Amino acid sequence: SEELSGQVDDFAARYGLTPFIVFLTAFHLTLTRFSGQEDFAIGSPVANRRKPELENLIGYFINMLALRPVV
Repeated sequence: SEELSGQVDDFAARYGLTPFIVFLTAFHLTLTRFSGQEDFAIGSPVANRRKPELENLIGYFINMLALRPVV
């Protein structure tokens, strides 16, 4: 909902985070709770291109970045 989205944005801004990091942390905590494991990696795709016009020069190439959140 718009209300929940606004609350996430406000929370992220208050602590100097991005909404992505807030959701990544919530996902990590959910996985930790239901799996019983504390150490695991979460994959996130990254294109590593800051300018969309360069995409056609090289093609659509994505790397997977393994993130290991620390709790």
